[in-house]
Amino acid sequence: MIQWQGCWKEEFIVQGNLLRKVKRKLYLASLTLVLLFTGTACQSTPQVQDSPSSRQASATELPSTAIAARVSENSNGNENRIKEPIIVAEGILNTNVNGMKAMIRIWMTEGKELNDPEPGPFQGTILKGKFDAVATDPEGKELARFELNQGFNGEEMSFKKGPPFRLLFDDYNGDTQPDFTIGQWGGSNGNFYTILTIGPSGFGILDSNIYSADHRSSIRYRKIAPQAFLNKYYDQEKGTYIDQIHRWKDGAFLIEAPFTAKEVSAAGVDDASLSDDTSTWLSSNLETADGTLRASAKSAAGSIRIVSVGQETAERLGAPSCLGKEEDYRIQGSYKVIFQKTNQQEKLIASLNQLTLISPSMDAINMEKLLLDQVEIFTFYPQYQDCHGISFYLFGIDNQTGDAYSYSFVIDGKTQDSFYVKPGTKPIINNGQLIIMVSTGPGGEVSEDQYVFNTDLKNHRMELVEKRISSNK
Repeated sequence: MIQWQGCWKEEFIVQGNLLRKVKRKLYLASLTLVLLFTGTACQSTPQVQDSPSSRQASATELPSTAIAARVSENSNGNENRIKEPIIVAEGILNTNVNGMKAMIRIWMTEGKELNDPEPGPFQGTILKGKFDAVATDPEGKELARFELNQGFNGEEMSFKKGPPFRLLFDDYNGDTQPDFTIGQWGGSNGNFYTILTIGPSGFGILDSNIYSADHRSSIRYRKIAPQAFLNKYYDQEKGTYIDQIHRWKDGAFLIEAPFTAKEVSAAGVDDASLSDDTSTWLSSNLETADGTLRASAKSAAGSIRIVSVGQETAERLGAPSCLGKEEDYRIQGSYKVIFQKTNQQEKLIASLNQLTLISPSMDAINMEKLLLDQVEIFTFYPQYQDCHGISFYLFGIDNQTGDAYSYSFVIDGKTQDSFYVKPGTKPIINNGQLIIMVSTGPGGEVSEDQYVFNTDLKNHRMELVEKRISSNK
């Protein structure tokens, strides 16, 4: 259930996690005894389980409120109550709130500054107290406000004092409304995160108490489908990182069975490395949205895009070979090639059915360009390497007419949609002809022949006119 609070709502429903709250209070009591007798706090992670599908922070970690306890013990009275609100985070939305562009800020509205001089994760000045999430329009008018502590069972929250950190947005439940995460310390292996959303009704909670292998105050989870994201956490009992899918269904996120992580990394995706399509995390049953971008090219006349038709299937290669590395991706599906002039409707120029792609990355690739008179020819390689020959397709944009076409190959009177090139080489244009290096022996070690094609721009085809046989035969 989404919990809403905004300028237009008089009531806010709090669904507190009683289990976690009780465990936190019990642990704080034991932590106090540890501090009294040892002067230090050993960090480990309590079992945190919100549902049968299990969110857990294995082995005993400090709960988020332990920051305040630790700082209070070491502050030696060096604390100051804040006299005016402090901005701790901010982010600009790309969508509208109640018909207006909006800025989201996190304000500390009440509390203290506490100083911890001891080296470690808590060293420095900590802001401890109450915080509000506030949405404002470009003129500074408040659109919605939310008591952020409600997203953490009403407990006091803590952030390190410093420049405002950046709020990272995405749409995790597929409702077109922007969502963002806020994290609180969960121990040496991760944070507890709450996902909030903002829309015409104000702020709401989509999910909370998500234990994740990350310590940033706001992260962007990796999307694996329009209504699903991947969480990663460290299971100390098993001594390994765990992947777990959160899928939106019937108004709430359901958690699927955990499995051993395919790679060791933070739960949040590095925002600087995100592609336009963030639904690119790979598992054995990867889901991709219809229209996922796989390749693109641009010219002065318009752009070409290769996008998926329906759902793709994908897996890692699993073992190194002449096709690629162990960690490379094999993606299978059907695709359409679309041309779009600037500010005009799309035009279908080719269909690529039952195609297999192999790539080191799930990101869309930029197609390489060959220039032929007024036509820009773009090459699309479904696979970046191969044992004998790398197949490729040609698509052209005529900058004079503003049209785009798929180019075929005519070889010994037969027409085909694609051709191949010897691994490690590329097609070239020389004196108006297309020259391709091919290999005709196993692995390409026996011969290296050149195929020369005349370029028939009018009929959008490449016609083989000469085979230059290698002398190594």
